[in-house]
Amino acid sequence: MTTLEVPVPFIKILKPTTTILWSIVYILIIRRGFKDKTYGMPILACIMNLSMEFKSLFIFSYGTFFYLGNIAWFFLDLIIFYQIIIFFPKKNKLLFYLYLSFGLIFWFFIIEISLKINNWIVYSSFFQNFLMSLLFIDFLKKDDFPKGQSIYIGIFKFLGTFSAIVYLFAINLFPTFDLITKYIIFCIPICDIIYVYFFYKKRNKVNFDQYFNPGT
Repeated sequence: MTTLEVPVPFIKILKPTTTILWSIVYILIIRRGFKDKTYGMPILACIMNLSMEFKSLFIFSYGTFFYLGNIAWFFLDLIIFYQIIIFFPKKNKLLFYLYLSFGLIFWFFIIEISLKINNWIVYSSFFQNFLMSLLFIDFLKKDDFPKGQSIYIGIFKFLGTFSAIVYLFAINLFPTFDLITKYIIFCIPICDIIYVYFFYKKRNKVNFDQYFNPGT
């Protein structure tokens, strides 16, 4: 199989691009959460992020851009988790603790399995990203929509994931993955596009209903 020859400067640009784009996603979620006094990330997704980022602190070499980016993501996710704690409906606190317990057990189980796979960090990251995309689509059903959400969150998530996929192709790592992993990776940007599309449609419907039924 012939390998893809990509200029080194282009690869160097892709490294920080993915990290910066994903950092923007977290910042937008935090900003929207405090503005609307709610949380903007599904609980399970936040727990998966924190578990993965904490684990990765002991994997990446100190001083690398990915390591520094992982530190930034970890602390940004801690802020998001704080928003979940303070803004999660008090009447559903039991549900919160169930989500928390299930999320921790489930995700540490996934990480332990992925440790037995080559390039486990990549596999875990994209599997987590895929679940997050599905959870964000489900998030559209929240009763207080669109509070805590923004179309720009979906757009920057798509761009961050897309740049990461391009990076995998650029360093010729993508061809080494099994078929299931490749399928999961390609499904992520598709799910992000679906989220952006339905967010746009539902937001327009909400605005329409509020305009013609201001009392509802």
